[in-house]
Amino acid sequence: MWGVRPSDLLDVKDRFDAYCLDDAVAWLGSYIENELVKVEGRNATETGVIRERLLKQLLQGKERFADPVAMGVTIKSVDG
Repeated sequence: MWGVRPSDLLDVKDRFDAYCLDDAVAWLGSYIENELVKVEGRNATETGVIRERLLKQLLQGKERFADPVAMGVTIKSVDG
């Protein structure tokens, strides 16, 4: 759509990593778009409000994944 790949925006050098990132972003965008299309309301204004609320929920993703930092998890370096 915009003519630029997410991997180019993030300057991902490894070709396989770039492919995986681009594929994941495309999948997520497609999923979100399909979910928003399903929304129905009594009128255009209500539909827009419901879609905006759904979009915020999908982007926040708090229902699916716990925040390890908020749970007090410490991430240790592989180097020691």
